[in-house]
Amino acid sequence: MVALAACGAALGGEDAREPTLSMQIDELVPALSDDQSQADMPLRGSPLISDTDVMADSVRFLGDSEHAQHWVGADADGDVCLITKLAGTSEVGAVSCTPPDSFHRHGLSLEVQAGRGEGVVSHLLPADIDASVVAQELRAQTKDAGSVRVLSETASRLIVMDPIAAGSAGEVMVHRPGGDFRLRP
Repeated sequence: MVALAACGAALGGEDAREPTLSMQIDELVPALSDDQSQADMPLRGSPLISDTDVMADSVRFLGDSEHAQHWVGADADGDVCLITKLAGTSEVGAVSCTPPDSFHRHGLSLEVQAGRGEGVVSHLLPADIDASVVAQELRAQTKDAGSVRVLSETASRLIVMDPIAAGSAGEVMVHRPGGDFRLRP
């Protein structure tokens, strides 16, 4: 495990000495407060949504990586959900959800693989964590540093990796006020 210096600005704390990020889902993942657009719609009617508890009107497109498309949403319990669909496939994908407090502490990781060796590991980070710092540490831990990409460092902090490289990555810890963040790939 490697510990990193505090990254990002903490938001919403009442105590100036111990600022913390709110546990409101749209503050943890700012993309969820954006208006839904046409890019958010391709999953409507997809089993990735209809066969899960993800609320279709909460889904927001995060972006395309080399091998997949990525969305974020919320389920009926108010959990943060990461949705990944492999590119060029009809419905090879997966959904993973976690409660806001767990997301704040650990982010949300999801691995999707097809039988042909295609696959991707996605790591969604809370708004107060600097994705470039986490990606740099993941690169240092893997043999194939080029397979670790920050898809977005703005409203959605998403890191994507090759599954083989992800298998060699260890925990990344970021110190921050209000409690350390620990990504466990």
